[in-house]
Amino acid sequence: MSSPVLSAALAFGLCVGPSPTAWVHFEANPEVGPTPAGQHWREGQFVDVQAPDAPPSPEAEAEPVAEAEAVPSPEAATSPEAVPEPPAPSLATAQLSASSAETVYVSVGLAPELYGTQEDLALLDTLEAGVRASPAPRADLRRLRVGSSPAKVVCGEGRDDLVITIGSLPNRAEPVLFTRDCLLDRELGVRAMAAASDPDLLGVLWAEHLDAIAAGAKPRRRVPMSPKVRTGLIAGAAVVVVGAAVGLLIAGVASSDSVLIRVSPE
Repeated sequence: MSSPVLSAALAFGLCVGPSPTAWVHFEANPEVGPTPAGQHWREGQFVDVQAPDAPPSPEAEAEPVAEAEAVPSPEAATSPEAVPEPPAPSLATAQLSASSAETVYVSVGLAPELYGTQEDLALLDTLEAGVRASPAPRADLRRLRVGSSPAKVVCGEGRDDLVITIGSLPNRAEPVLFTRDCLLDRELGVRAMAAASDPDLLGVLWAEHLDAIAAGAKPRRRVPMSPKVRTGLIAGAAVVVVGAAVGLLIAGVASSDSVLIRVSPE
């Protein structure tokens, strides 16, 4: 068989598909001698032609490239947009945080209208324990004696920041808490007696104090006075009063009264 016929057979075998074996039907040329394989092909004979391996396609040779994980650059990691900022604290939170280490001077006692019964003293004990348990701010607490002056007069002494007293209202059967801000010279409102045992009572009152200052209220300056200084002033005033009384007494005893009697004839 001539080379053109063989080439056509090979081309037809390649077009059949990826199978390595292709059956080719062609018409043999009687003038052609024996084939290179030593066989004679006759017309209408099916010949087993071994097709060469097909060259791999470019798509098959190209391996899929895995996508690299996105690694943020140092600039992106340190940029302001990449670092989330924490939310700004509220005013009340910032104020309480700033005042957590502060000491608030507080006086607790009974209002003048209460007589100091066992029930009244038990309520005062509960109030004292609740104020002392305040987590923030800390309390420098003193307990007023029964029958003390009203809260406004107690604030006038210049020692306390807050005064909390147990009193009563005409329209309420249970006792209530009266709270007064000595630094701002104003009342902080009336609380139910149930708030006496709450450790956060002092924190709530002090937060109201700080909110009022933030709103423009001006606190008066507190003049701290130690107990020794207060005792010394009281003792000095007592010495002055006693000395003046003794001086007046001595002056009255030492002075002599003389009476002059004049007699004249009628």
